[in-house]
Amino acid sequence: MKMLITKRSSIKGQITKFKNYLDKVTKQLQLSTVEIAELTLKLKRFESLSSKFDELQTQIELLNPDNLESEIDDRDSIEQELILCSAIATSLIESQNEVKSFEKDRMRRFSLKVVHPYYPIPSFVLHMVS
Repeated sequence: MKMLITKRSSIKGQITKFKNYLDKVTKQLQLSTVEIAELTLKLKRFESLSSKFDELQTQIELLNPDNLESEIDDRDSIEQELILCSAIATSLIESQNEVKSFEKDRMRRFSLKVVHPYYPIPSFVLHMVS
C-alpha cells in the first residue's frame, strides 16, 4: 500500500511540474514553432498519466476500503487537475496554431498586394539642327 501511495505522489509531482511549465508558457504572447511542438509532445506524455493514475488509484481504493470516501476525494481532486492542465495545453496549442495560420495568410495576402510605385520615364525631344 505504501508503494502505491508513493507512486501516486510521484504522479502528483509530475502534474505539478507540468502545471509550472504551463504557467511559464502561457505568459508568452506567442510561441515559436519549436515551442508549440515541445508543448504538443509534453501534452501527449502528460495525457498518459491519466490512465496510469486511474489504474493506481483503483488499486489504492481496493486495498483501502475503510478510507474509500477520502480516496474518492483524492481521485476527484487529481483528476480535475489532470483535466484542467490538458484543457489549458490543448487550448494554447490551438490558439497558437490559429495565430500562425493567420500570420501566414496575412503575409501571403500582403505579398500579393505589393504595389510598386510608378516612376514615369522622362521623354526627350530631339531637335535636329541643320
